Amino acid sequence: IQKLLLLYLEIIDKTDSQGRVLPEMILICQNLRNNLQHPNEYIRGVTLRFLCRLNETEIIEPLIPSVLSNLEHRHPFVRRNAILAVMSIYKLPQGEQLLGDAPETIEKVLSTEQDPSAKRNAFLMLFTCAQERAVNYLFTHIDRILDWGEQLQLVVLELIRKVCRTNK
Repeated sequence: IQKLLLLYLEIIDKTDSQGRVLPEMILICQNLRNNLQHPNEYIRGVTLRFLCRLNETEIIEPLIPSVLSNLEHRHPFVRRNAILAVMSIYKLPQGEQLLGDAPETIEKVLSTEQDPSAKRNAFLMLFTCAQERAVNYLFTHIDRILDWGEQLQLVVLELIRKVCRTNK
């Protein structure tokens, strides 16, 4: 039922004719916050994935502390989706004001993360939002690239390709 509710929330109009967020949507924030703190990791992960598709900062802003707390969750599925949610929020037009320290936070997560998919998502966030940090991380850990998973190695190759093209 939660997944259907999130699908419904994704489809409906969240703003009025003047572009302001509907009052009903503000009430939805409490439900989303409860989902982000739910004991079931699947509900947390699906809610984090849903937040990746939201563009309304008025809805997202009160949920940021809960999103950041999920970066340290014990289950990799939650951490993976929390990293993607941070990246999506940071890429919003007001994202740098909402999550000014997101690149630093994700870099710390990247250095301690053990799950290959979560590690890939963290590096992808750095690559997308703070390319210089991604390059520095790569130079710092260049001797361990062969130990990284294939998904992360592909993102590293993409970063190298992009940096080489911009430096031509």
